[in-house]
Amino acid sequence: MTHFEELQKGWSALNEELSQQEVVNDKAIIDKIDKLRTNINTSKRQVIRRNNLSIWIGITFVILAVCALLYYILFEENTVSSDDIKDNIYWIFTLPVVCITIFWDYWTKKQLQSVDPINSTVVEIMKRTSRLLRCAVYEIYFIIFLFVVGSILIYIKEGFYQEPLIHQCLFIGIYCLLTTTATIYIRRYIFNPLERIRKNAEDLKTLE
Repeated sequence: MTHFEELQKGWSALNEELSQQEVVNDKAIIDKIDKLRTNINTSKRQVIRRNNLSIWIGITFVILAVCALLYYILFEENTVSSDDIKDNIYWIFTLPVVCITIFWDYWTKKQLQSVDPINSTVVEIMKRTSRLLRCAVYEIYFIIFLFVVGSILIYIKEGFYQEPLIHQCLFIGIYCLLTTTATIYIRRYIFNPLERIRKNAEDLKTLE
């Protein structure tokens, strides 16, 4: 075997090895892309499930409140006086808030359903996810605002300012606990999955 034939044989072996490595690398990239798309779908379904739960709880609350109001008007009183409005200020404050929450969760659900990691572009996924992340932050601010306003209403209407200091501190502590719980819930079950979608979309962009 001549020296040229040995070189030719070595180049052929090297080319074959490089081709095999390229196939392995391509397969690894494809597997990575599929995994990222699966992660996006998983996080998307998690948020949609939470939205569906929130929507149905809100709708149930509204139906029960409307039924109670109709029963009160039809069977208890024929008219609603100003005193009735003052006595039911909590319902008047809560019902619009629940309706806003239902609309908010429904809008978020529709936005997420349009996020398709297979058919949508990565830029579109990142754009929608960034918008939803901003909305999640606004939702946290909105909940804190509602708890503050609700606590002030109850504090004044129920005359908690006349109670002993320990009772006032207990009341404020309970509302702070509720606010913190609601904030942690949104952070864990809404914000974090959306953040994972954005992170996976960024990784998907680098691979594609």
